[in-house]
Amino acid sequence: MGTSIHAFIEVDYSEQSMPFVTSKTVSAFNDGELLLTGNPQVLDALGDGVNYHFPGDRSRKRALHSPRGLPPMLSFPVFNRFAHIIVKGDTDVHYFNSNLSWLSPGLPAVTQEVAQRWVDDGYSIYIGCPWRIVFGAGKVCKERVSHPDWHSPSWLTLPEIFDSLDYFDLSIMEMKDDQREMMFPIVVNVMEQIEAKLGDGRTRLVFWFDN
Repeated sequence: MGTSIHAFIEVDYSEQSMPFVTSKTVSAFNDGELLLTGNPQVLDALGDGVNYHFPGDRSRKRALHSPRGLPPMLSFPVFNRFAHIIVKGDTDVHYFNSNLSWLSPGLPAVTQEVAQRWVDDGYSIYIGCPWRIVFGAGKVCKERVSHPDWHSPSWLTLPEIFDSLDYFDLSIMEMKDDQREMMFPIVVNVMEQIEAKLGDGRTRLVFWFDN
């Protein structure tokens, strides 16, 4: 089926007792998403990545934690790769896609007409503008639309990742020995190393799936 996970490790570097309560303290460890492929069971364990295509099949085991959507306080790189900026017409599309290289690795801008077609077809959703960007003479808030191939956005903490894998009888240790799946254990190890320095609960995996 070719489904993959697009993932970001988010980190809260603040010293607040409660992490991830404001976007000002949340940073993405990676600027561009990590593309994780492999065992379809892993995709379903994390967020029903393959199950998404079989909504009425009750024989399929579902994720312990159903997809939650994007977290309310998220980093700019995550937002930038999940959704397209919406602009009025082709002239603005050309301006954004030609001159705003600092938004890279973001998605290209699209017109209101294209965005509305994606939403009407059920492929995308409109997203507000928690981030202001420089456009013309100052900072403006541009509405966005999710990429039409992305679905089931969610996020998990480290304990939730391990619980989700255990629920599907999957082992990180076994994945390390499989070249097709070795990337995911590396991601988990990075999260563990960060939390060893910053404290428990200071990382989360934000992700979505493609079609």
